[in-house]
Amino acid sequence: MTSKRLISVSALLAGSVLLAACTTRTQDTWVGARPANAPYRNILVTAVSWTEEMRVDMEELLTDDLTSGNTRALSSYRIEAARQRRYQSKEHVLELVRDTNADALLVVWMVDKTVQEALTQSKAYVDYGPEVTVYEHPHMTEIWVSNYSIKETPQLIAANTDTRMEAVLYDVTDHTRPVFTIDIEEKHRENGGDANWVIATDIAAAINKDLRRAALVE
Repeated sequence: MTSKRLISVSALLAGSVLLAACTTRTQDTWVGARPANAPYRNILVTAVSWTEEMRVDMEELLTDDLTSGNTRALSSYRIEAARQRRYQSKEHVLELVRDTNADALLVVWMVDKTVQEALTQSKAYVDYGPEVTVYEHPHMTEIWVSNYSIKETPQLIAANTDTRMEAVLYDVTDHTRPVFTIDIEEKHRENGGDANWVIATDIAAAINKDLRRAALVE
């Protein structure tokens, strides 16, 4: 015989939900006059980040976002991997520019990053069994259920991440001169999940949007 228990509706708590909120702000600036050979057709992308994984994510996302229409973007990391060689100086990067026939160089680097972490509280909730009858009525404040158990959500690290990055687009057809700068500020709030991937995705999308708005890529 299956026993039945009386549980107050007000005591039932829903399971926890991972919440994420992102805010991305950019401010772009022209450096000198607009170059006559813009929009650019062949852009070499290189990123300087706090981890190798973040660098790869940023370059891959940027090359995917920028490559469309008449514009082609190349990841410096991907070229390094193919050649099994690291390019760690300005001269080496310019060598890559020449080898790829790039007409523009997009350099993205981290200016600052701060992370504040806190442990979230666990929450109790009811895990209903396969045979459950729930009675809902405006005047009924309790329900009868069977085959249930009380569980708790795990504690999670809630991270508040503030990231500031700068992107500079260089014209490399006539020497190497900066053309356009973008300052990016990303505020990321999340309980769990891959914050670095979300941050890189948002920043890459913001850079792509600003470059297209300025008609520097097509």
